[in-house]
Amino acid sequence: MAERKGGRSANDRSAGKWKRPFLAAYANSGNMRASSLAAQVSRSHVYLTLQKDEVFRADFDRAKEEAIELLEATLRAQALSGNTTALIFLLKCLDPETYNERFQITGPRSGPVELVATMKLSDNE
Repeated sequence: MAERKGGRSANDRSAGKWKRPFLAAYANSGNMRASSLAAQVSRSHVYLTLQKDEVFRADFDRAKEEAIELLEATLRAQALSGNTTALIFLLKCLDPETYNERFQITGPRSGPVELVATMKLSDNE
């Protein structure tokens, strides 16, 4: 009898019967642990398969995009319902040129700039 690990036999794991349930769970959650548990396969086996199986890697990438789109829809709903933090985060992601707090400091002729920072630790210093 084949060794059992994570609820599936070694033959099931090598045959890839876990892949479809794993990918479906991952598309809905974006969580490797939860998806591995749902498919009854170890995370290490998933990671190994991702390295070795180009078709599975492509399917995984599509499932990851679905998970991201689902999370983005949830974030958008939160933002539109008045969640200010979600709104700010969404704006920073969708229009980073306008909403990210990035600064570019250049010296003469776009050369290096020496910055010196001081920090006051208490009123006694």
